[in-house]
Parts: sequence; structure tokens; C-alpha cells
Amino acid sequence: MLEIKTGIRKSKLSIIQAEDTVTKLQHLFPSLKFNIVHFSSPGDRDKTTPISDAPEDFFTKDLDEAVLTDQIDIAIHSAKDLPDEIDNRLDMFFLPWQEDFRDAIVKSNKLDFLSQTFRVGSSSKRRESYARQKWPQAEILPIRGNIEERIAQLDAGCFDALIVAVAALNRLGLQKRISEVIPFEELQTPDGQGTLALTFLKGNHLLNILKEYFLKSVVFAGAGIGNLNYASIATINALKTCDICLYDALLDPKLIKHLPPNAQAIYVGKRSGGDSIKQRSISEMIVHYARQGKKVVRLKGGDPGLFGRLSEETTPLEELNIPFYVIPGINSISVSTTCTGLLLTKRDVSRGYCVATLQKAGASEAVPFTPNEISSQSLVFLMTTSKIRALKKYLYSIGKNHDEFITIIFSAGTPEEITLFSTLAEIESELEKYDTEAPSIIIIGKSASKDNIFKRCGALVNRKVFLTCSETINSKAEEAVINYLGKPILMPFIETNLAADLQQCNIFKEIQHYDWIILTSPSSVSHFMEAVRLFKVDIRKIPKIFVYGKKSEEELKSFNIFADCIGKANLFESIKEKIPIPSNILRFISDIAGSSLTNDLTKAGYKVTEKILYRTSDIDYQKLPEFDDIVFASSSAVKSFIRQFGCSSLENKRICIIGEPTKITLSAFINTANVIKPPQESIKYCIEALALDSINNRLKNYKTEFSTYSA
Repeated sequence: MLEIKTGIRKSKLSIIQAEDTVTKLQHLFPSLKFNIVHFSSPGDRDKTTPISDAPEDFFTKDLDEAVLTDQIDIAIHSAKDLPDEIDNRLDMFFLPWQEDFRDAIVKSNKLDFLSQTFRVGSSSKRRESYARQKWPQAEILPIRGNIEERIAQLDAGCFDALIVAVAALNRLGLQKRISEVIPFEELQTPDGQGTLALTFLKGNHLLNILKEYFLKSVVFAGAGIGNLNYASIATINALKTCDICLYDALLDPKLIKHLPPNAQAIYVGKRSGGDSIKQRSISEMIVHYARQGKKVVRLKGGDPGLFGRLSEETTPLEELNIPFYVIPGINSISVSTTCTGLLLTKRDVSRGYCVATLQKAGASEAVPFTPNEISSQSLVFLMTTSKIRALKKYLYSIGKNHDEFITIIFSAGTPEEITLFSTLAEIESELEKYDTEAPSIIIIGKSASKDNIFKRCGALVNRKVFLTCSETINSKAEEAVINYLGKPILMPFIETNLAADLQQCNIFKEIQHYDWIILTSPSSVSHFMEAVRLFKVDIRKIPKIFVYGKKSEEELKSFNIFADCIGKANLFESIKEKIPIPSNILRFISDIAGSSLTNDLTKAGYKVTEKILYRTSDIDYQKLPEFDDIVFASSSAVKSFIRQFGCSSLENKRICIIGEPTKITLSAFINTANVIKPPQESIKYCIEALALDSINNRLKNYKTEFSTYSA
């Protein structure tokens, strides 16, 4: 077991929140042992200097110095206490467990806010400004000390009201002292309030592994050029789920409308070297927000990899082991040529083209190419792999050397993508192991060096994750796998369709005669709403709706309809608790669902009509792709997979399942002792469980280079 010396402050609040954090970390990473070491800080010792006059590291200095001097391995801080710029020898990231981030008013029992004068204790300029605006008649006074000491001063009559963090009161069990929670719109709180952060030595391999689990991947997304229609679905989907979007010039501003309501859009565009945000500042902003655990999308005009300074922004992330991935985009070259007829490749006109710029970093004038730059430019060949011998002969004839880098990418952008790195001397012999007729692209020159490949990091980096779920679930699973830098393989093994005989029955015409409708899965909800639309059902006639589980509730909300009751425990008991006997119930099911629930409800005194809403059928495949991990979300998918590819195809594969029925079905075919079952039955937790298992496998095999850790 690896020992992690964990530094915290001595205050009661720090001890409570740090011990809770250590418990969570210990649960997630059982091969690590977090030993707590207590420290004070300048802010703990000096209780007279107003916070507004204190240095930025007032509450963090001693802990961080202990990290720098190898007294401890990590320090746990209140994230809001961290200075804007930490020591460049340190690294940090926010932990995901957030308390209420708002501020609250704590007042004495005798205070009447309508009185002429009263005293408000404030520990920051932000709170002071709010208090002056809210209570112009009040006397605003500085206050110091920890939360308990501030409240003691209030109770002693030194103040009539305080403004303090809700998170601190909650963690100390002082919720009852809250008189009023201040809406965030009225008093914005600093980034990190209610959140904890870890600081540690930059380059600490062990902490970098943990970081890959906690941080969301930064996305560099190509926006296309000047027109929303040139943005890819992948880019738009990334925008829909981001927290921060740093966007360029030369893109359609309507793209920003795809951001979630609470996301922040920050313009960082640069035009022809003109004054805007400097490149270094952009990179620092990306790192800043990524460390906070936010989903950052760096939206770049055109294609990020073509004259987009992509490497200047990815290099800091590589150095800090922050996960990222790139979504390519349609560039101005394609738009200007393919859309106009000025084709750069055209039979009997042009067999290829060169792309370059006379602009160079640091130069205000045009910089022509030198002969050496022209001869060393990278070359790209399409549809040429099967003619590799002729290509080698040509390259030698124009002066290329034996050790010239050459890389071939087969089936780019597909689950079957393979990359072959070689040199001009060895490529022909190495290519014998590959299918030279497969779609491929050849890159020759310095750009083709393996050293240029992005340094990938992520909990599922390069693992091929086979997703057998329905298309609806797979789309959510795909995003989660990509976030951990895995490679999703989307192959649903079942499909569902509305039952054909629904059109012949009158069930939807008579729907108003029932008291309740029961829908027990997201699929039943989506198909129910599909039938409502298809059969033109008046929504006002729909009876009360009972759904089972959070995912079913969320699916119904996506249609702007809210369930009247939500079952969250035993289904039968939930119905008995929520729905009075003898209600007239319409239960929609799939063709493979059992009738035991209907029978139990009937025996209990309900009048139940059971109707097949949708039917399930297998999807057959000719070929099984290579994969490392596989996810099963239903018994039907398990049966379909085993029927097509047999039990042996699951040997030495990591398996994750959703739901006990799925596990029971799988256990009839293989030993399920090592099957991963997530803590909650959803695809999000399923992929998180795979990611956590990968991290813990790496930690078990971890060989430390640092003497501060002991076995």
C-alpha cells in the first residue's frame, strides 16, 4: 500500500472537510493510504489583519511550502483560498465533491433589518459591497476568525449579522443558524467556494494518475469556416455539454447558441497578429479552467491543426498531464475550392497541391521560404500504399534519405484505425503485415515522426470500449468514453420498435379512462411519447404518470412532461405507496417483459390493463471488432452477443454490466465474479466504473520514484 502524506489546516472546519475527502479518496483508491498531517497557516495565526489586506496565499502558504519541501505529498485546500497563480513548481486540481457554493446571512434573534442602524460583519470586499447595497443604513465592519469564532462574536453582541459561506455552515452542522441564503444572482461567489482542491509537486506521477480520473478532457474543436452548417455534429455536441467555451474569430457566432444556459463563452480571437488576447494567456486560461474540473471547449475557426497554433495550446496540457482530444473541422481551403469548382485535384489538371503561408511568428513582414524549407516540407500521398515500391523510388530520386520518417494511417477515424510508423528504408518490408488495399494516407517528413504524436492521458486512454446498448444509451456512453480518452465502438445488439398492433387497438383513444399509466424504463417512456405523437393523443387527456427510476424521469422531462410519481426502491412497494387502491392502471411493457408485476398488482386490489408498447429484436453483425472492454445494459444484448459470437469472445475482456437481471443472464454463460457492476444503474456510472478500475489497476502496479512514498 502506498502512503500519501496529506497536509491539512488545524481548524475544525478544515479537519471536518479534509477527513470527509480522505474517506472518499480512500474508498475510490483502496491501494493508497492517506495519512493526515496538521499544519497552521498565516491566516490561522494572524487574526487581526483584514482579509482584504492579506496576501493571496494567507491560508495556503504553509501547506504548499510543506509540499515543496517534501514534508507532505499533497495539501487539501478550500479551493477559494488558492491564489490566482500558484507557485510554478506546484500543480493542482479541484475535487468534484461540491457543497452549496452560495453565501448566507446569519443574524441575531433580536435583529430587525428595518431598524435604523445595525452592524454587519464582513470578511471580504465582495461581501462588504453587497451589504452596503442591501442595507444602506447598516454599519459594515471587518470580522476575522474561523466560522465558530465569528458566530461567537455575533452571539456576544459584537455584530448583529454576518455573511458567511453556506458550505462552511453545512459542514460544521450549523445549518440552523442560516437566516437567509443569498441567491447567486445577487451575490456571486468566487470560483471554488464550497469545493476542495489538492496541490502537489508538478510532475508527481502518482497524483497525475489520479488527475486523469477527476479532470474532464479539454476539447479542441474545429468550428468550420463562417457558416454554422460547416460545423460537425461532434463539435456541436461538445458545445452542448461544456462549462467554458474559449472561441476564435472567423466562426459563425450562432455556434455559441448551442452552449448550455450556465456555460461561459469567452472571446479569445486573433486577427492577423492584431492586439487581442496573447497566445500564452489563452493557454493559461485553458489550464486554469481545466484544473477546476470544468469541461472546456476551445473552439477554433476552420481546422485546429492547420495554421491554428494547436500545438502551442496542447503542449501545456501534455506537460501537466491534463487529458484532451481534438475534433477536426472543415477548413477554408476546402470551402474555397471544393465549393467553387477551383478543385485542387482534378484529372488532367492537377495531381496534388502545396499549402503554405508567408507569415511567420514574430515577423511583421512576409517571410519567403528558404530552399531547405521547401525541400523539407512534409509530403502527403493518398491511394498510394499499394504502390509503396514506386513511391520509395521516387522519393530517393528527389533526394530523400533512408532515415526519412514515413507514417501510414489505415482506416483513419474508424474503430479499425491503425498507424504504422517507419522509415523510408524499412517501410516496404514492414508493410507486408498490413492490408495495402485498405483506405490509407501516407505522411513523409518531419511531421511523420512518432515523437509528434500527442501525449495521450486519460483513465481509458486507447482502450477500445465495446458498447452494446441501444442507440439512445450508446450516444451518452460514447461521450463518457471519449471524455476518458477511450475509443468507443458503437454496436447496439438490440433495437426496439413500436408494436405494430397498436394501430388496430383503441388503447390510446380510450386513455382518459385510466387513472394511472406505469412506465418502468427510459425506453418505455420514449416509445410512449412516440405513440402519443403518432396517434395524435391530446396531452390533456393523459392520466397521471408513474415512472420508475431517475433515468425514466429524465427521459419524460425531455418531452417537457413531468411524472406525477417516481418510484425509486422496490417497484411493487413503490406503486403501493404512491398509487391508491383500487386505481385503474394501464401498464405499458415490452414484448419480453414478464407479467409478474401485473399479477402482484391485481392481487393487491388494482385493476390493471397490460399492453405491449414496443417489441425488441436482435441486430446481427458479420464481424466482431477488436475490443478491450465491453458494456452490457440488458439481458437481451447479452443473449444476442453470445448467440452471434460465443462465450470465448469474452475471454480476457473486461466486462461491465448494468442491472442485476443482466448479470444473472450473463452468469448462465460465463463466470461473473470479476464483472464490474457500477454503484448506480446508469451508463454514466458504468463508464465511470470502468475508468476507476483502470486507475486502480495502474495504482496496484505503480512503482514510485519518490522516497516520500512507502510500501
